[in-house]
Order: sequence, then structure tokens, then C-alpha cells
Amino acid sequence: MCRGGALLFLPLFLPEAGHTSPDATGLLLLPTSLEVAIGSVAGGRLTASGSPRRPMLTGLALACRGAAVLGLAGRTTPPWVLIAGSVALGRCSLAKPAMTAVVVSAARPDRAGLASSLLNAARPAAHSGSRCRARSSPRAVAMRSHCGRR
Repeated sequence: MCRGGALLFLPLFLPEAGHTSPDATGLLLLPTSLEVAIGSVAGGRLTASGSPRRPMLTGLALACRGAAVLGLAGRTTPPWVLIAGSVALGRCSLAKPAMTAVVVSAARPDRAGLASSLLNAARPAAHSGSRCRARSSPRAVAMRSHCGRR
């Protein structure tokens, strides 16, 4: 959920704070997207080679570090620190294949498809909820009113 919130607010924050243009912001966020793609493949390989515990703990620990970096950022934070935090946050993708493996293996064999689809449906629902909460936070409301948007 943090990654979704970061990808929602960083494109607004970087140009507003005067760090980058909108085009440069898109390029700065590209490493985060690449990290998600690479992390998903690596997480699948780690899960297949052993226990799902290791990729889940590693991915979530790295994501917590990235969330902490982004949570402490302000207008004077250099853009490279924000991008490094968002890339670390993107490493939560290491945990996704492991989560899927755990859920599918816990279900009865005839319900494995249902378990997988419920996990994949619950993830965007959680992201939507976090975005709604984030968009209604006092900081977000202040940012929108400062930008002239309601």
C-alpha cells in the first residue's frame, strides 16, 4: 500500500517542490518500476529455491526502510534521496510471489485458483483504500488547495 501512495504523491511532490519538471519526474520514477519487475522475478526464484519466509521478510524490511526515507522527506530533500527511497519501497515486490505461494499452498487443491484470485483482487482493493485515505489526509488537502485543485 505504501508503494501505491508513493507513486501517487511523488509525481505531485517533485515538480511542486521545484525539484524537477514533470518529464524529468517520470524518468526519475522509472527505476522504481524496474525494481518492481526485477524484484518480482527475484522473489519468485527465492521462493522456489526455499522457504517463502526469506523473500517476504527481506522485501518487507526493505520496503519499511524506503517508507521511512520517504516519510522523513521534505521540500529540501534532494531528488536522488526520494528516488532511492521509492526504489527501496519497490523492493516489497520480493514478497509478492512468496505471498501468492503461501496462500495457494494453504488452500485445498480444488480451491487454489480461487485463493490466488482473491489475493490478487484484495491487493488493488487495499491500494484503493490507502489512496482514498491518503487523498483525504490534511497534508494532501493542503497540497491540493495550494496547487489550486480541490
